[in-house]
Amino acid sequence: MSKVQVDTIVDKDDISAPTLSKGAIVTGVCTATTFVGAVTGNVTGNADTATNAQGLTGSPNITVTDVNATGVTTTGIATVTTSVVVGSAVTANADGVITAGVGTFGSIVSSGDLNIAQNIIHTGDTDTKIHFSAADQISFDTGGTTRLNITSSGNLEMPNDTDYIKIGASGDLQLVHTSGVSYISDAGSPLELRSDTLKIASGVGTEAFRVGGDGQLGVAGANYGTSGQVLTSGGSAASPSWATPSGGAWEWVEGYQADDAAPGTTGTVSFTGLSTAYAAYKVQVSHITFYGSGTSQQDYMCARVQSNGSWISANDYEHRSLRYDGGSSADGYGSSSSCLKFTVETQTDMVSGDLTIPMVTRKDGSGYSTPVYYGDFQTHHNRIMFGCKLTNADARTYGVTGIQVLAETYGYYTGRIDLYRLKRS
Repeated sequence: MSKVQVDTIVDKDDISAPTLSKGAIVTGVCTATTFVGAVTGNVTGNADTATNAQGLTGSPNITVTDVNATGVTTTGIATVTTSVVVGSAVTANADGVITAGVGTFGSIVSSGDLNIAQNIIHTGDTDTKIHFSAADQISFDTGGTTRLNITSSGNLEMPNDTDYIKIGASGDLQLVHTSGVSYISDAGSPLELRSDTLKIASGVGTEAFRVGGDGQLGVAGANYGTSGQVLTSGGSAASPSWATPSGGAWEWVEGYQADDAAPGTTGTVSFTGLSTAYAAYKVQVSHITFYGSGTSQQDYMCARVQSNGSWISANDYEHRSLRYDGGSSADGYGSSSSCLKFTVETQTDMVSGDLTIPMVTRKDGSGYSTPVYYGDFQTHHNRIMFGCKLTNADARTYGVTGIQVLAETYGYYTGRIDLYRLKRS
């Protein structure tokens, strides 16, 4: 092997670099100020200082250990295998973009879903944020307290500890209290609304009135009283209450409307259940029209009573009556009959009047006093006034429990027959 030891190699004219037509093999370090022409193949090692990397053709493979660049401009896609760190605030890697400080964006545009894994916090105030407090729920906090929830069922809740307003998914407004009772309150006077009940209270836990699903009125809760009772004022310092009406007034019991039935089909109206718990009963006849044949007592309009389970039809009604025919003097009306006669006509275009039945009490342990009845009736022709005592033994022993009004042959055509009772106290 030969060795050439020289300091400088130039061309023959000592002007240019020599031409190595067969190439050059360098086993050591090759130092050059510039490279002219294409570089093919792989270049390994370090390029400590490079002003330009131009003119690389083919598929060069350049390995750069570290890049510290003031500005990098790419016209295509730059692929980074680990991460790109910008200052101390932003790190971009395979997991996404992580910001350690405040990110300011003119706008955020996403062609797909925008996933926010953590909270959205107001700048400089960690107590004001939007967060995901439960599965399928979004919560909004101010001052460190949750003020608004959007729940998985579509409810909009505005909580304040355990008392809050709730707008349901169906649009209903609910006010939820810690005890589970829903109400609207103002200065301690809550109004509670339920699906079938309205409650009005003078204070929390003190219910004053309730309106039930059927319109019934309750006092101090579900106290609806009993049938026939009335609401009585307690004055300015006490609540009202249910009370049984006091005596002194007639109260309606039941009635019959002749116009509601087929004409002439009904000629008997019976009222039962009469009791000595009441001072008296009254049968009121209003504008009744009836027709009869005149062949029996019941062809006249009349009445009979019930005792010991039977209607008394014997000649036990002892009349002491007067009939006015339009004249100036009274006529006797007979002594005994099988009924209490209201008219002397077998048919009338109109009859109105009242029959009063005082309810006698037991005289002693063996029976009742003798019952006495009185009535006043006006027809289109005559006026009948009568008083009658009942001589029947059963009536004196068992008392009277019913009253029956009759016009049997052809019945009633128009008008009303009503039963009233009078309280003792």
